[in-house]
Amino acid sequence: MCDGLNDFSLKLWDKYGVNYMWNGYYEDKYPQAEFAYNGSNISPYPGYGDQLPYPIFWQNKKSGKNRYSWSTNSVSYPSDWQYYYNDSRLGSFIDNYGIEIIHCYPAHVAQRHFWNYDKDSVLVAKEEFNQTLAIMANNRDKGLLGIPTIKTFMDHQLLLTNVKYIINEDKLTIHNNNESMVKGATFAISNKTISADFFERNNIVNFRENGKDYVFWINLLPGEEKVLFYE
Repeated sequence: MCDGLNDFSLKLWDKYGVNYMWNGYYEDKYPQAEFAYNGSNISPYPGYGDQLPYPIFWQNKKSGKNRYSWSTNSVSYPSDWQYYYNDSRLGSFIDNYGIEIIHCYPAHVAQRHFWNYDKDSVLVAKEEFNQTLAIMANNRDKGLLGIPTIKTFMDHQLLLTNVKYIINEDKLTIHNNNESMVKGATFAISNKTISADFFERNNIVNFRENGKDYVFWINLLPGEEKVLFYE
């Protein structure tokens, strides 16, 4: 993840199209530790504001324009799944638009937080772990929580970097500068900003209310421009 970008691994990564590299800086140095709170799954904790610049991913320009690093906060070894992934904490994660890459070792021999032995000494997943996965899957099926792979997440994020928008007093102009479709480009807008028929008038079918915001998501064709009127 560091020396390999300069030397021995780079040619192999180029050969096999490996462009998304894990970087362990935030996990090892943990500068965000003082901005954690109450077992929250979001780091830095959103209740503290924006004190710590904390990129989820960044471009490695030295080793090629198409190569990116992504980060993790820590290795996840929760001994109490119901504490860290209960409805309240996952609800807070969703309401605050959390993004978190979870680094865990469910097959780690020395850490039995994910698995146990049954009566026949067969390795089985812990029931608490299965319950957590079921809660996450239920939120995913409701359209509240995305559970992508690293490749799916990074592919989508890089497409979003080429989606530009301009906010005016009466309209929002969105332009897709990609040569491919962007599926599920998501926006949050204050419910005080828009009229009651905003979604119907702008032909937006996917939206939900989130506190003082409305969240809506749209698909954008290659090169497409959309103009959404507030009033």
